[in-house]
Amino acid sequence: MHHSTVADTELVEHFKDQKLGPTGEFPGGRLTENDEGQIRIGVAVVKERVVMNFGTPIASLGFTAKQARDMANILRQYANKVEPRSGPHAKHR
Repeated sequence: MHHSTVADTELVEHFKDQKLGPTGEFPGGRLTENDEGQIRIGVAVVKERVVMNFGTPIASLGFTAKQARDMANILRQYANKVEPRSGPHAKHR
């Protein structure tokens, strides 16, 4: 797993037109006293890697069950762009 806290020029290019990071909104209310609210996340394929860009440093993320499933499906879709599933189990995506 790669981790970067520096704005890599190549990664910036992939996310330049997206408004990522905190929205200042709390659509589900505050989870904890330190909750900083909703965050827009960008996902892209860069050099055969699925990259998530949060637009800001973050310590943790909280998802509802539906949001977690949606994120899993989005990540699966991008992973399949990098390495499409093949073979006998491919139909069980």
